[in-house]
Amino acid sequence: MSERDDGFGEDQLLADPPEDHWHLGHLGGLRSGARQRRWINLSLALAMIGAVVAGVLYARHLRRERESVQFLQLPEGADLEGRERVLTWSNGKARLGLHRAPPGVLAIELPDRVIRLADDADVAQLRVNIVDGRTVEMTVLLGEVDVELREGADDR
Repeated sequence: MSERDDGFGEDQLLADPPEDHWHLGHLGGLRSGARQRRWINLSLALAMIGAVVAGVLYARHLRRERESVQFLQLPEGADLEGRERVLTWSNGKARLGLHRAPPGVLAIELPDRVIRLADDADVAQLRVNIVDGRTVEMTVLLGEVDVELREGADDR
């Protein structure tokens, strides 16, 4: 027995310690956690694949929703030849829409400007506020529009 005072002697050490991962050095510890790492990596890969699939499906859903915009259908025999497709708004707040298909509005006349549907757009929505014959607010909410100022109007 050794002369140590801490209570540990050589007789308490195992003569033949059991084999385990610490006998293999640094690679033994790496090998012992391989199964957990495989499950984590598999879970992350499946989550990424699921997120991509969900994103693609959601994008398709949004495209179908955008393409399936329902619009007013006129009854048979309705005459649109003489009908003007222009809306005039002179005062107050409004949320207005433009649509290329008949009987939709193609232009909105405000006191100081004319708003038309852009050439490459089929639908547009905008919010306007007219106070004393002057456009105080104009916000395009959906689509694209062309704005034409009337003579004598300032662009404020």
